[in-house]
Parts: sequence; C-alpha cells; structure tokens
Amino acid sequence: MVDQGVPTSGVAPAPAPGGPVVPGTAAPMPGVGEETTPPGGPVPGAPEPQPLPDEAAAAAPAVPAGADKVETILAVVAFLVTAGATAVLALLKVE
Repeated sequence: MVDQGVPTSGVAPAPAPGGPVVPGTAAPMPGVGEETTPPGGPVPGAPEPQPLPDEAAAAAPAVPAGADKVETILAVVAFLVTAGATAVLALLKVE
C-alpha cells in the first residue's frame, strides 16, 4: 500500500532533515529568552519593549511606610459608608 501522507493519529509526521520545503508550513517559533529583535533595530511604529516581571519589580519605587495605614483607613471608611447606606436603604425598603 502506498503512503498517501494522511496522518491517522492527528499528528503530522516530522519533516526529514534536508527534505523538501512544503509551502504553507509555519516557521518555528523562537524559544523562551531568544532575541526576537529583527536585524537593523526595532521595527518603526512598534511598541516599546516591556521589562520582564523580575526587572519591573526591582525597578519599582519603594512605597512610603505611611501609605499602607492611609489606604487601610480609607478602605475601612468606604466599607462603613457602604454598609451604612445599605442599612438605610433596607430600613426605608427602597426597591
């Protein structure tokens, strides 16, 4: 029987090294950490490259010590206002 090139397992066979190039096949994707900038520099109009998460965390400015207290107080006040408004609306039976 002659192989007709139809995969039966749902997975296409790997091409033979040095074999013919089949039009319409996808080029391999670059691996993690590979440089993907085209030769000659970045593409005009392309967005600026973003730092990696580790680099962004190291470059982030330190938060002042008092900011956490202020945020906590504001969060508690907002919760109390919301709870109070809900209670007033429940007492007035507003629909």
